[in-house]
Amino acid sequence: MEVQSEREQIEAEFKPLRDKLKLIDGKYNPNGDDLHFTHLRNPDDELFEKILILAQSGLELVNKNSEYFNNHDLYDDGMFWYQVLLIVSAASAAYQPQRILSNPLNPTIQDILFILVDLLRYTSRQYKDITKRNVEAIESTIYTFYNNPLIDSLVEKSISIDTSIGEHNIELILLRITVKIQKIILDLE
Repeated sequence: MEVQSEREQIEAEFKPLRDKLKLIDGKYNPNGDDLHFTHLRNPDDELFEKILILAQSGLELVNKNSEYFNNHDLYDDGMFWYQVLLIVSAASAAYQPQRILSNPLNPTIQDILFILVDLLRYTSRQYKDITKRNVEAIESTIYTFYNNPLIDSLVEKSISIDTSIGEHNIELILLRITVKIQKIILDLE
């Protein structure tokens, strides 16, 4: 019997989540379009609720294997998080025409953003494409669902993150996001 490497074991742990994510992608991206270049079709509250459930489970697995992911790329999950980040960005972008300042604070969106901010601990270890995808997912979601309570809650959440890790400091990423938020505010005024 062949012994699995640690990476293979972790990838296997993420397989059920990747399978569920493929079903979601199939429903909201029926043509299999490249989400780097297109938006999802008709994203709804159910999509964001499903993303939240998968993201919670995915973060639990990353935290369970934190020693591994502190020393290895998040890609070793079999690309689960990479695909989640693309879906979040594509879903948020599809909502943008409906964006209004008076949006109430959406707890599902807030929880997704909290998870994405938590994920910065792992994606910013080295600045790679997954770092960019994580930041884009955060930015596009903030842009779409912007409101002051959401921003206030994200500021509080970001304070709790250990910013001393990684070659690409999380503080710099959060600063970039803050600058973009300020631009959004100016555009809305």
